[in-house]
Amino acid sequence: MGSIWRQQYLRASQAPDANYGEGVFVGYRYYDKRKIVPLFPFGHGLSYTTFEYSNLRVPVEVSPGQPIPISFDVKNTGQRPGKEIVQLYVGDESTTEVVRPLKELKAFRKVTLAPGEHATVKITLGPRDLSYYDARHNNWVSTPGNFHIYVGASSADIRLQLPMRAKAIVDPRAPPAQPPSLLDFF
Repeated sequence: MGSIWRQQYLRASQAPDANYGEGVFVGYRYYDKRKIVPLFPFGHGLSYTTFEYSNLRVPVEVSPGQPIPISFDVKNTGQRPGKEIVQLYVGDESTTEVVRPLKELKAFRKVTLAPGEHATVKITLGPRDLSYYDARHNNWVSTPGNFHIYVGASSADIRLQLPMRAKAIVDPRAPPAQPPSLLDFF
C-alpha cells in the first residue's frame, strides 16, 4: 500500500506546475465584459411584488478621503408587501494602468415595503470604494477622473445611473517619487 502511494506522489510531484489565475473577471464581471446575458444574473431574486427605483442623488465631484453620500428612492408598486435587495455598483472609467471590470458591487441594502409605500435608501461609500490595489505603489490608489454609480435589482437589471468625478491627491499614473530598490522586496 505504501509503495502505491509513493509512486503516485512521485508522479504528481514531478508533474509540471499548473498556474491558476482568474483575475478580476469572475462571475458577473466576466459576463459584463463578454456581454453575456445569464439566465439568472448576480443578485437576481424573485418577488410577489414589483419595485420602482427613482431619484438617484450622487455628488457631482468628490474630494480624496471624503465619504461619498448616495441616496435614491424605492417604491413598492405591487399589490403585496415585499422585500427588495438594492445593489450599488461603481464603474471606473478613468483607470488605464490596470484592467478593471465595467462595474463592481460596492454596497447593498434590504428594503421592506408595504404596497404603495416608498423609502429613501442612503448609502455612504468610503474612499477605498473608488480604489484598486496598485502593486507598483504597494498601496490602494484611486485614479482621478470619471466614475459611474449604478443602482439596480441585480447586476444585469440596472435601474438608475449617474456620473461622478473624483479628485485625487496623487495621480497614480505619475512615476514613483523614488524608484524601487531591492530592499523594497525583502
